[in-house]
Amino acid sequence: MHLVRELRPGLDDAYARTLVHAAISAIQSALFHNVGLPEDRLRQALATSARACLFAD
Repeated sequence: MHLVRELRPGLDDAYARTLVHAAISAIQSALFHNVGLPEDRLRQALATSARACLFAD
């Protein structure tokens, strides 16, 4: 959360925490289930999803 606040100083603590939890949730379930993607595509998809959550308005 602190790193998100550094990247997005206009966010309050509660909103930054919400975005961090959303990013974790977006990637967590794919890590525990075989989603059928090759590892490189899975990494790319998860990174893209996490960034989308962290930089959502």
